[in-house]
Amino acid sequence: MIKIRYLIAFLLLFCGIVISSSITYNINYSMYVEEVKSNLQDISYTASHQYDSIFLEIFNTIDHTLQELKNPFMTSQDMNKLLRDSSNRSYYIQDMVILSEDGQYLTSQVPGHMINPDDVMDYFQKDKAHTGFVKATSENNNIYYATKKFELSNQEVLLMVGLDFDQINGVVHPERYNLHNGYLFLVSHDGFILYHIDRELMGKNIFIDSTSIRRLTKMNVESYKKLSNAVVNTNSEKDQYYIKYSGYGTDKMAYYNYLEVFPGVSFLTIDYTTLLHNQLQSIFRTIIPLIICLAVATYLFLRYIYLIKYTDYFTEVRNEHAFRRRIKKFARKGYVREHYLIVEIINVSSNRHKDFLYDNQTFYQLSHYFKKISSLYTDLYRISRVHYMFVLKDNYNESDVRKLLSYLNDDVNIKGDQPLYIRGKKLLVTLDRLNELKHFEVDCNILNHMVYENSDLADYDNLSVIKYSHIITGMIQRLNEKMYLEDAILNNHFVPHYQPIIDLETNKVYKHEVLMRIADQNDSYSTEKLIKVAEEENMVEKIDRAMIQQSFYQYNKELHKTRKSIRLSINLSGKSINQKMVDYIQETAKKCKVIPSHITFELTETAALNNLDASIKSLSTLREMGFQLAIDDFGTGYAHVELLSKLPVDYIKIDGTFILNVERDEQKLKTLNALVYIAKNYNAKIIAEFVENENVVHILKKLGIEYGQGFYFGKPREDVHD
Repeated sequence: MIKIRYLIAFLLLFCGIVISSSITYNINYSMYVEEVKSNLQDISYTASHQYDSIFLEIFNTIDHTLQELKNPFMTSQDMNKLLRDSSNRSYYIQDMVILSEDGQYLTSQVPGHMINPDDVMDYFQKDKAHTGFVKATSENNNIYYATKKFELSNQEVLLMVGLDFDQINGVVHPERYNLHNGYLFLVSHDGFILYHIDRELMGKNIFIDSTSIRRLTKMNVESYKKLSNAVVNTNSEKDQYYIKYSGYGTDKMAYYNYLEVFPGVSFLTIDYTTLLHNQLQSIFRTIIPLIICLAVATYLFLRYIYLIKYTDYFTEVRNEHAFRRRIKKFARKGYVREHYLIVEIINVSSNRHKDFLYDNQTFYQLSHYFKKISSLYTDLYRISRVHYMFVLKDNYNESDVRKLLSYLNDDVNIKGDQPLYIRGKKLLVTLDRLNELKHFEVDCNILNHMVYENSDLADYDNLSVIKYSHIITGMIQRLNEKMYLEDAILNNHFVPHYQPIIDLETNKVYKHEVLMRIADQNDSYSTEKLIKVAEEENMVEKIDRAMIQQSFYQYNKELHKTRKSIRLSINLSGKSINQKMVDYIQETAKKCKVIPSHITFELTETAALNNLDASIKSLSTLREMGFQLAIDDFGTGYAHVELLSKLPVDYIKIDGTFILNVERDEQKLKTLNALVYIAKNYNAKIIAEFVENENVVHILKKLGIEYGQGFYFGKPREDVHD
């Protein structure tokens, strides 16, 4: 299961992306809105400029006509002709008529489109600078009459110019101004909507027809008020203005321009909701792929973490962490037991070249092969560099294990590569305490046990199964033994015992071997077992120091008591031999006034010498001080012969297994004779252990062995003279 910290990291990363995207969106949106406003402003100015250009042409025509009408010599016929010619010269003017204050037309022609007289009469109350508009009553044409008050023949009259806004809008093409679903519309200062994309609104007056306009545009009161204020706000300077309002069910944003020539306002509006929607679409088109990429990358990252944690990097087999995870899972579910075949790879060789292969590629090939035979087991783990754990099926039997072993002992054929041969060891184990495990160090416990309890991979006969509970019991026993030793070392509970070594020629005690005993020693802990534990747990140097100290004290005690010195033979493990030990021996010997030549150090566990050259140097230093050296348990290993070839020793102590019952075993006698021959070649005196009867003594004398030790001569005692 992915750890919670990885999920938290993902959530933080996700929140970081969302927050940064939100910030980016706000910045981009602000920039985008400003850019839209800028574009809206430019386009709005262009539209208003087009309208101003058209109205400038119209007003020039009107001004020219007004100048001509002021001619006092103009007749009625001339006036009619002037108005008709002026109308014909302009593309946008339908007709021109003059109306007196009493409602009489002073021209022979009347407006081509019906006009409400009440609307016209109001303009006589305006000042001369004012230009107003009157909507023609015709429903089929977008005709408005522009009114201009002036004096004609000493009376105030109105010049009414019919403007065709369909023609005007046909030149401006307001339908082209559709930025972001927007549109352009034109409103006079009198409130007349001169152009709008919604044809129902054209001709309506925003001051008079507010109810109708609000219904058609779905505009609320506040928005309608903003629009109305923009139309009548003529006191401010001629410039672009910006408003936001709602209409047709969406939010709108508009720039409006007061025309310079024409008394009106042009509005260029956009759909602000659409603008926001487009921007959101844009950001989502950016952020959604990013989030998808983030999710995929996070999955791959977490998967990679999972593989790193639970998979062996080189072989792609699940590792010890995955094994512990499995144990935890099964323990929670209440599983009782599992069965494993653990294989230790000692070496791998090629049938073709016989060279040992031990690199990562080799283990990768082996793992690939093990996966190919996965039908023979349930699961596979690589719990150390050289250990593979095959989880056996719940209902496995011996034939299944033998079949699996046969595959492991056959040539490992990897496609495209030379066949490999595995040499290794195996262990069948049942994990029978799944529901009691707490620390889940099962693999370590089992591997520690495998050091002592395993069998050859090719040994099909030995398929004994060990239970994990037995391993735990053994570990507890070892822990108790270790604690027992530590307590003895800490409190100096060691009581040396002395066993005599007899000179076979004189039958007198030549010296005593100092043997380790512990005060009130537990009967369940034999001395040999405790020494073995001490050597395996790296405690033997402390014990050797304690025994040397006790032995030297006993030497000093005897010297003061009897005025005679004694000869002692003290065991010294190969793991204890170093310069610090040499210094300790020298210092303690001086304190106790020990004569070095009276002390022999028996070298035990010589195979444990970590650095043979350094150890020989330390032993040579002891010999130079006058101490004598002996090799213990001679004949049990090659390390003895190698040590003899590099270091002169005074005594060789033949292992008791070659002495015991030698009088009845001809093969032992031959071996013993060979060992004596080797020892004599190195000019060393020989000590024989385990001497138990006179017949053995006779054989030893006959072979030329100088000294004997065993129960026949005496058992170990607490005092030298007991």
